[in-house]
Amino acid sequence: MAKYFSIEGSALVITEGGTVIFESPKRDVYFDSSALENDAKVVLYDTNGTNKNASGIFSADLSECTDGGTPFTNASFRTFGRDSLGFSQGGGSPSGDVSIDSWIYKNSDYTVSTASLDLKAVSMPVTVSDNVTLLGSTTAKSVHDGTNFKFTEGEIININFNIFAELNVTGNMVIVQILEGANVLGEGNFDTNKQVDSEHSISFTDLIITNSMATNGIDIKITDRITNGIYLDVYEIYFSITKKGDII
Repeated sequence: MAKYFSIEGSALVITEGGTVIFESPKRDVYFDSSALENDAKVVLYDTNGTNKNASGIFSADLSECTDGGTPFTNASFRTFGRDSLGFSQGGGSPSGDVSIDSWIYKNSDYTVSTASLDLKAVSMPVTVSDNVTLLGSTTAKSVHDGTNFKFTEGEIININFNIFAELNVTGNMVIVQILEGANVLGEGNFDTNKQVDSEHSISFTDLIITNSMATNGIDIKITDRITNGIYLDVYEIYFSITKKGDII
């Protein structure tokens, strides 16, 4: 008997003969691509499971499955699944209604310890996001315009800042900020109290890009350092950027 697939609000609902035989939040469900391709079967699994092969929650022959009465093909079910399953959608709140995009940039000036930035020898703040190289991304679009990072209004962005530091004594702290002009969007710090070269990472709170942020761009700056050392050098500066969705 035909099984009718539909999206009702935030739920995937499957009915058969007028009876609901399956219902689940669509964000928690995705389809098994291999089963669809190799066995012509629609197999749904719980995306919260650690192993999709052990997380199956629905299975039917593709020939039994319809979209509002129109039989699915392999291609049309893939489109339905990609467009409708595996994420939430709701007005006025963050959502993963688009595929997650990510970028990894590296500061092009302070690449290795022999070309490090001595924070004891420069005036603060120091912009470390104005000269970067894109190392890799999930999209052809670059979010750096040669001066700062530029995003589109309504995008939900997470930025992770990663750095190596070397020092000669204990008692060092480095303060880093995300800025739109003089407007502080986020702040973090790391303590280099180890007397050895060490890696440090700051994950900033998610940003919802406003019109002003989209227009002016975003800088990442080392804004201060508290140190008892003769030198405090930083290098291997990376920016990991993730677009987590859009405000609808």
